[in-house]
Amino acid sequence: MSNMSQVTSSMVGAPGILPAHVRPSMAKIAPSPSTSRPRSWAIVRVAKDVSPSLVSDDDIAHEKAFSYEPSVWGDFFINYGPQPLQSSEEWMRWRADKLKENVRTLFRTSSDVVAKMNLVDAVQHLGIGHLFEDEISHTLRHIHRSEFTSSNLHEVALRFRLLREHGLWVSPDAFNKFKGDDGTFIDEVANEPRGLLSLYNAAYLLVHDEPELEEAISFSRHHLTSMMLQGNYLKHPLVDQVSRALHLPLARTCKRVEALYYISEYQQEERHIPILLDLAKLDFNLLQGSHLKELKAISEWWKDLYGFIGLSYLRDRVVESYTWSYTLFFEKDLALTRMICAKMIVLIVIMDDTYDAHATIHECRKLNEAIQRWDESAISLLPEYLKKFYIKLLNNFKEFEDQVAVNEKYRVAYAKKEFQKLSHYYLQEAEWLHQNHKPSFQEQVALSTMTSTVQLVSVSTTVGRGDTITKEAFQWTASSTTVIACAKIMRFMNDIAAFKFQKLSHYYLQEAEWLHQNHKPSFQEQVALSTMTSTVQLVSVSTTVGRGDTITKEAFQWTASSTTVIACAKIMRFMNDIAAFKRGKNKGDIASTVECYMNEHKVSSEVALSKLSSLIEDEWRTMNQAFYEHHEILPAVQRVVNFAVSIMFFYDKRKDAYTFSSHLEEIVKSLFVKPVEINF
Repeated sequence: MSNMSQVTSSMVGAPGILPAHVRPSMAKIAPSPSTSRPRSWAIVRVAKDVSPSLVSDDDIAHEKAFSYEPSVWGDFFINYGPQPLQSSEEWMRWRADKLKENVRTLFRTSSDVVAKMNLVDAVQHLGIGHLFEDEISHTLRHIHRSEFTSSNLHEVALRFRLLREHGLWVSPDAFNKFKGDDGTFIDEVANEPRGLLSLYNAAYLLVHDEPELEEAISFSRHHLTSMMLQGNYLKHPLVDQVSRALHLPLARTCKRVEALYYISEYQQEERHIPILLDLAKLDFNLLQGSHLKELKAISEWWKDLYGFIGLSYLRDRVVESYTWSYTLFFEKDLALTRMICAKMIVLIVIMDDTYDAHATIHECRKLNEAIQRWDESAISLLPEYLKKFYIKLLNNFKEFEDQVAVNEKYRVAYAKKEFQKLSHYYLQEAEWLHQNHKPSFQEQVALSTMTSTVQLVSVSTTVGRGDTITKEAFQWTASSTTVIACAKIMRFMNDIAAFKFQKLSHYYLQEAEWLHQNHKPSFQEQVALSTMTSTVQLVSVSTTVGRGDTITKEAFQWTASSTTVIACAKIMRFMNDIAAFKRGKNKGDIASTVECYMNEHKVSSEVALSKLSSLIEDEWRTMNQAFYEHHEILPAVQRVVNFAVSIMFFYDKRKDAYTFSSHLEEIVKSLFVKPVEINF
């Protein structure tokens, strides 16, 4: 029997470490012994090697305990008092305002197309593009309309990337001038490192059926790698930029982390503009102060929640949850959305840990039933240890409603439905495990995409953003293939890395039911359910909350249902499964997409991992396609793409840096603790 209507997923991952000249030179931050909370213990069900199709509750009760890593941070951000900055905040704001006017003058007075492109690129790369959104949009529309005859590879590729990033179509034919009669790139461009790097980064914005850009990636990667192997052939900072791009192309990097790198490098760039660097440093430090206040507030919220619900098996990852939300939007005016999204991620993780690591199948079913009812009267359904969590779940969603404008409340209601759906998918995974069901690869992809959480998070990104998210943009976010592609990316990366709330609760319960029934889903079943339990849909919806009129109803509906969100969910699921496979599987875990593919096609783990990596690339092409198909709701599309980028950040190097958060420690310090040095 095929149970494909539901899903589960954990939100986990691992980024690279900043270089010594960027990361803070400080001792390891550890929680104070007097304030740190106890180590979290998780209970994992161990399925016995039995032949019956169903596993009894007695078998499920045969458990073993293991511990998650304790929080790296403890109460650090509650107690932390940042060191005084070199200048007063008042002076910094005054100086930043003056510099912003100077930069606006540059946008108005720059007439040369290449100069305009370099200005836009520098502003975006330094992390200050959010200050000049109108100027950038106007400039790129002008560039798109203007005649462009340059034969410089760097300039042609830069134009291609900038326009495609902003949903303005450019044909791959733009690169034909660098090819010979046989259709391959000519030898002369193989010796232009700056041009090759630009070509490489531009080509990763390819969509389906663009073999010319596939060739461009292969060609540029080959020659850039060769240059890197030649020792001192490339000079700083180009050598560092090439190294980072070969690891992860620019379009897939966390913009705030990349901004830190570029702030340290920009002064060495030819024709750099000093006022841009000065403004970037001031803006980063001013925003960092605001983010620190938010981190303190959400850490206090979590301490209160954790103490009240008393679930010691949970992952203590509130700082990592905030960091995930921060990677989606760091701007000061999105503070409410950022906080709601971070809290949504915490609530998802509580539900995930309960379904995945503690509750029996009977308790999973009861939890899902209560979440579907979404009423205090359902408390009596729950075991004693879950009643306080359920109360807090209802209360937090009520607080989300109270925090947003009247015309935004429908977004919170939709986020609640996504939470219910996710719970349903989590239960489906549990049922498969209970039934000892071996899903096909397609079954597994279908389910695990839904459990990736991408759809829920994507809808969450529209909350609190007002009319900046239109109704069309919301509708797209709620249902787009782009979001599903993002969910698949997350699922595949998670599966690769670990070999390992009404709507969301429903999916978690389904996973628990599968586990209880010892159900072995097909790959297709597993992907279908785990995509839904990836949490992408729920978090996507959550990101619309608190954003007022900046998110129209149309934009919200897109966020809640688009295929782009599904694509994002698949990315999350696959990356999560890849990471889980590499880490090792617990006996109580449901089969991942990696294992489903191995079992179904009788291939090695390396072949399966290679297949998932290929599927991740396919979903990225679906994500890129949304820029051009939905240009009218570009801000909503960009937030979903940001979610996919955040997945690359948390699952970098096939590690799960959310659960194993020591991988994130240095980057968190760089983003929130260490200010950028100002020398003016």
